Amino acid sequence: MKRRYLLSKYKPLLNSKENFKEITPNMKNFNVIGENFKELLNYLFSNCNVISFSNAYVYEDIYTRKLKDKKDFNKFSKDIEKYHIKTFDTPYWHCYFAYLNENEEYEGYIQVSLYKATEELKNIILEYTDNLFFEILSNEYNRYIVNPKTLEDICFFKNDELLLGTSSMSKSCSIYPNTAKELNFFKNLFEKDSYSLITPREIWDKRNDYICLKDFL
Repeated sequence: MKRRYLLSKYKPLLNSKENFKEITPNMKNFNVIGENFKELLNYLFSNCNVISFSNAYVYEDIYTRKLKDKKDFNKFSKDIEKYHIKTFDTPYWHCYFAYLNENEEYEGYIQVSLYKATEELKNIILEYTDNLFFEILSNEYNRYIVNPKTLEDICFFKNDELLLGTSSMSKSCSIYPNTAKELNFFKNLFEKDSYSLITPREIWDKRNDYICLKDFL
């Protein structure tokens, strides 16, 4: 199992349930934005061969399983369609696990799309967003908020193994470096925003959220 590093606003190690509860609600201004985001993308697109976006199913009616209209997602999807590799439904992904109903059937599949990591795709992403969680700046709240009109949960794969994964909803970013050089790059970049990389204890890391594309292709 690969070592997992979690991007954090806090220096202390996540070593207890109490600490975890204290940290989680204070993430509303947590993001990688602007020039640091560009530097991060430049590095990831230079070292990774595949990226992914997810699109969780949102039900208009939970009883009939009628899906809400997703047309707001179409423009971004069409603009990056040229680089599309595959789209599939899965009960688990990075930071996502479906639950089992009373019939032992999975509920709440997530839809994942894979794309070739190219320079052109990187530039399209930078046209759409200036931050890691693809949020939009709200004048009303004077901070970044969830953007309901785009894909989310961008993940980066190096040689088909997860290097950096995000969850837009929980505003989490996990890193699985292969070398000390990779780890130092992320540490140095994130320290510019006074963020740190912490290692959750194994009790919190038992699922690890680590994925490899060979299990899905």
